[in-house]
Amino acid sequence: MSCVSPVDASRPTVPTSPGRAEDAAMRDKLARIVARACPAWASSHRDDITQAAMMRMIRAQQQRPNDGLPASYLWKVAYSATIDELRRLRAQREVPMDDEHDGDRVVDPAQTPEDRLRAEHVARSVRECLSALAEARRQAVTLHLAGHSVPESGRILGWNAKRAENLVYRGLADLRKCLTSKGIEP
Repeated sequence: MSCVSPVDASRPTVPTSPGRAEDAAMRDKLARIVARACPAWASSHRDDITQAAMMRMIRAQQQRPNDGLPASYLWKVAYSATIDELRRLRAQREVPMDDEHDGDRVVDPAQTPEDRLRAEHVARSVRECLSALAEARRQAVTLHLAGHSVPESGRILGWNAKRAENLVYRGLADLRKCLTSKGIEP
């Protein structure tokens, strides 16, 4: 038994095989919906969200080539694409390792300017301390901080498990000592 109800003939539908003009019109509608749904702190990602919503619409049209999609489906697709992207951005919460990508960072609106300044100071200090580590330790610690386990780091770098473990833990100890000397405590 199908959970999908038949399309009500009285409701407007989105055409299932749109041409270029219809694609452009659909993209414009999606962009307007995304602009309404997307918070200001994620405004730089609106085009990506609109593109993801457009791809979802195309896939839905390909799956149902003979049926029309309800116009409300545009809203549902745009909102779900926006929510998915916002969840992804919030989960990411990473600080880039180089300064040229600082403009791409997602800023938490609840964070005070002092908190942001402290976070920037900590990030700069971590980069400085990482660059002072020996090459092998820096590579191992960077992978560890990026979320890789010690065995994964060893496989990525082509090291045996014991070497990876030693380099990660000794590198973390060196990093901790360097950060402590800069006045940054856990």
